[in-house]
Amino acid sequence: MADNQISRRNLALMHILRTYTDEDHTLSMSEILTELEEYGYHADRRTIYSLISALNEEEEQVIYVPARKGYYYKHALLPAEAIILADAINSSPSLSEHATEELQEKIFSLLSIYQQDIVTS
Repeated sequence: MADNQISRRNLALMHILRTYTDEDHTLSMSEILTELEEYGYHADRRTIYSLISALNEEEEQVIYVPARKGYYYKHALLPAEAIILADAINSSPSLSEHATEELQEKIFSLLSIYQQDIVTS
């Protein structure tokens, strides 16, 4: 596989983990491989183990939960923290409505889709 393809596959893996996993939602190795296939990338489990190990060495926290036999990405913010930040931004008189919405979207993008559902409902 060309270096460009490898880099894109690695980015796809990070996107999958950041988007679809959190402490309450894990993905098994087979689910990760299926998601990567949907993005157009083929990998075997050993490659994914190696990539996850490399991510953890770079201080990205991908955690394996033996009881669920799955992995999740440890997001920088908890949903409660995202809500606090969004409320603070919302109450700021110096920000326009458009700027407020953009900042809140950026904050919520740091969460998984499941966490986003919680904080936006």
